[in-house]
Amino acid sequence: MAQTIEAFVGNALDDAKISPLHKRVVALIAAGYFFDVIDFTILGSLIPFMLASKFCTPAEAAAIGSAAIFGMFLLILALRHILYRGKTVTRAGTWGCGFTRPTARMQYTGSSYAASILEFFRPAAPLSEDHPGILGRFPQKTHYHSRIDDIAERYQGAIIVRPVLAFFDRLGWLQHGDIHLYIGYILLAIVVLLFFV
Repeated sequence: MAQTIEAFVGNALDDAKISPLHKRVVALIAAGYFFDVIDFTILGSLIPFMLASKFCTPAEAAAIGSAAIFGMFLLILALRHILYRGKTVTRAGTWGCGFTRPTARMQYTGSSYAASILEFFRPAAPLSEDHPGILGRFPQKTHYHSRIDDIAERYQGAIIVRPVLAFFDRLGWLQHGDIHLYIGYILLAIVVLLFFV
């Protein structure tokens, strides 16, 4: 059964099993949010009492907030150093969209991230796609081309430009290439304007 690239990647992600690495990443993100929120919640609730009791001035309270942010940064660096100690850290490209061997001819764009909003604005920004369906888990060579058409550029030719060109084509009999006739047109226009002005 043929399916689009988006459906193939979506189904592959839906069918993927959650590994211990995924659980650790989610736990690390959740812990980061938790400690970040707790840090600023406690600081935000203490600052009014610190100022009311003259414990610090407003400038010193701002310095305490900056120190808290810097402390969180140092804590993250320390955790990274501890968690990655003795492990091999490699560098790789950004997300590969299911392709394990990208080439210089491949280009990543924001099309997938903008797909939902482009679907909503499809009447104002029509999307043209050209790609064959994908068969099997290991598809052969394929292609995908997408283009957002400007409705002004697409329709102004049919609505404005072509009627204007057709109108001027009908006035072609006025153009003979004779300079004397053109001067006569100018004099006639001046005389007509003198009567109406």
